Amino acid sequence: MSFQKVYPFTTEDISGYLTQIDVENKKVLTVGSSGDQALNSLLLGAKEVTIFDINKTKEKFFKQKKDIILNSSREQLYQRILNLKEFDYFEDIFLLSELEKMNLYMNSDENYKKLQQKLINSKISFATGDIFDIKNSDLKEYNFDVMILSNVMQYLQTQDDKVSEEVYNIYLSLTNYLNKNGVIQLYYLYGSIYPKSFSKIINHFLENDVLLEKINCNNSKDSVILTRSRKY
Repeated sequence: MSFQKVYPFTTEDISGYLTQIDVENKKVLTVGSSGDQALNSLLLGAKEVTIFDINKTKEKFFKQKKDIILNSSREQLYQRILNLKEFDYFEDIFLLSELEKMNLYMNSDENYKKLQQKLINSKISFATGDIFDIKNSDLKEYNFDVMILSNVMQYLQTQDDKVSEEVYNIYLSLTNYLNKNGVIQLYYLYGSIYPKSFSKIINHFLENDVLLEKINCNNSKDSVILTRSRKY
């Protein structure tokens, strides 16, 4: 199953958008993916990070990745992660030179050492479940400031004429776990690749008086769509 595969590193321009979202001293919920969303959040000063994923393998992978970071130089990291044989990796593996632009913690020795220090005393927890059915997960926390969903919304299997309502309902369920003025990174858009139903989704949110904000990534042509909690 693809849900049991692991990304060794991000395929997103995380440094291009996360620096535009305030995560300092915030409680962050992020999908597991490669773990790079969590690592970059910690580097940028997140107070607590919860890694949420349907794939239980992600916790084991993240803990090993953390251990490698703590016991390796920045130059050693890339190859040591790729040399882990017990995980089934996706094939989308970027070159080191590209990842150094996409990941803040990989782009300088200063940032890498800063992350190492933060990882020593970091508050990281894990939860397992389906982000599309978060109420039936084992998530214990209910008051996040930032949610990072990567591009998971594009995996919805809902029929095209119903997907806008489904995305909106998922958004509503997520806001139950957000603090006032909490931020959800709802979509990650690769260049000009948009879901077929994207305009319908945008219109459905607008019809329900929910504003969506587009942020262009600094280092690429990618972008993210943000929305905020409706708690006042």
